[in-house]
Amino acid sequence: AIVDTGVALSHPACVGRNIEAVSFVPYENSEDRHGHGTHCFGTACGATVANKPRYGIATGAEALVAKCLDATGLGRESWILAGIDWALSQGADIISLSLGLP
Repeated sequence: AIVDTGVALSHPACVGRNIEAVSFVPYENSEDRHGHGTHCFGTACGATVANKPRYGIATGAEALVAKCLDATGLGRESWILAGIDWALSQGADIISLSLGLP
């Protein structure tokens, strides 16, 4: 599971993948308007992109994305904790949290 800014489902690394994505950011869907979540998704488990060297590490992994940070990359602790809880309830064995503080 990726807990971050969401995922751009139109990105080539997402094409052909069965991705379950939800948002815990009020009034925003799971689409990544920041870019960091899509980058993290691609590195962790993005699909192989034509004419590119191997892209994601775990290309066959089940893909879960919890959007817990907004378009500016900021979020509340409660949103992040809700995303972690959701990922665990979905059976995630690994959760990527590429988060930081200003």
